[in-house]
Amino acid sequence: MRKVDRALLQHLTCFLQDFKSETKILEGNSLTQPTMPYVLLAATSLRDHCEPADGDCRQIEVARGRCLGFLNDKFKPSMKAKVATFLWPDFKELVMLPQEERDEVQARVRALIAEPDEAAAAAAEDAPDADGPPSPKAPRLDLASRYNKYRVQAPPAAAQDEVEKYLRMSVSVPADQLLAWWKLMVSTKFIHPTLRVYA
Repeated sequence: MRKVDRALLQHLTCFLQDFKSETKILEGNSLTQPTMPYVLLAATSLRDHCEPADGDCRQIEVARGRCLGFLNDKFKPSMKAKVATFLWPDFKELVMLPQEERDEVQARVRALIAEPDEAAAAAAEDAPDADGPPSPKAPRLDLASRYNKYRVQAPPAAAQDEVEKYLRMSVSVPADQLLAWWKLMVSTKFIHPTLRVYA
């Protein structure tokens, strides 16, 4: 261990810290705070973190490249995860995705709205088990700076369908209040109730 380059070890530890942080967020408590909306955000944030940076030594360049390759092979957010992020008003524009993928997510949401029976069945399938032991309350996550670069406020415009209406809303919702916000929107008939099932 005498020949270990302490500076390199410190750089690697700092580089890997983002992986630990994102893992902790994704391990959150799904009963008190949903984690599915974080999957796309975490994947994108980690990919951005693995991009080459000025001043990287050769070993860090290699580590970034290997981690990026691993992320591209193993950490591909599903359509369900993309829809979950879409249903978080702060990130509904999905700026982290290419336009083609954004259009696919919106088309999927429109298809789900068109088939409300399928939506109800999917929600029942994904509902947490009420008989399980109570889980400890997850800590409130402050995303004010962590994912800000993925937030965009949509300009107001005439809404054509429920997805467009949702996209045109200008609202920010804290992660720990996301489910309550959707319940409020449905009770006020502001958003199509089918979207709530997926939230």
